[in-house]
Amino acid sequence: MKPRFLYPQHPKSGILIAPLQLDDYESQGHWLAQLKFQGSNSVLWVYNDEFMLWNRSGEPFTTYRAKESMKKCIQQLKLERNTEYVFNGELLHTKAKSKTSNKQAVTDTIVLFDILYAGKHLNEPLEQRLALLNLICNDPKTHDKDKQGLVVAKQEESQIWLAETFPDDFSYHFWKFVDTDASGNDRYPLIEGLMLKRKGSNLVGFGTKPVDVTWMTRCRKMKEKTYTL
Repeated sequence: MKPRFLYPQHPKSGILIAPLQLDDYESQGHWLAQLKFQGSNSVLWVYNDEFMLWNRSGEPFTTYRAKESMKKCIQQLKLERNTEYVFNGELLHTKAKSKTSNKQAVTDTIVLFDILYAGKHLNEPLEQRLALLNLICNDPKTHDKDKQGLVVAKQEESQIWLAETFPDDFSYHFWKFVDTDASGNDRYPLIEGLMLKRKGSNLVGFGTKPVDVTWMTRCRKMKEKTYTL
């Protein structure tokens, strides 16, 4: 079967970096927040026992080749047979380094943020897409910490993580991962910050480039410990 290609969401390159007050977004009551990892934005395509992983440019990753264990994790997802699926996520493999060494903090792992296609383009509101994604991931229960001290929703032994989604306490979840050791090194190098997404947002027009991403805002960690866009 020919894979269906969709571009992942990405802010326009001309967007400016500016201070961002998370409390303002939270007080509006119109936003959700997801943990943003220090990974490579990716598109995961699945059809029965086939799957492909693309980078932001729609090309296979040159520095990563999925192992058989990844296929087994994908097969554990609750997917209907003979139905094509496309997910937006992040590949954790080549970027974030461990705070105690120069080795990769987490490898062979995909974090899922959104589902874009499930037999059809999903133009349902964000909350409905996230509910479907949670169901596909077998309704994983949140636990306090995994082996890296990160809060994730999927079981530690899986290579498929479901990104945490928070309806409130944006500042708390952001600052929890803004911490350095005595040498000034980031204690949580795998977490980049938060991704804010407007409630009710849909994917109308998705699959073309550029796409409308006014419903998304990235909040990244900075050395000065300021909120950034």
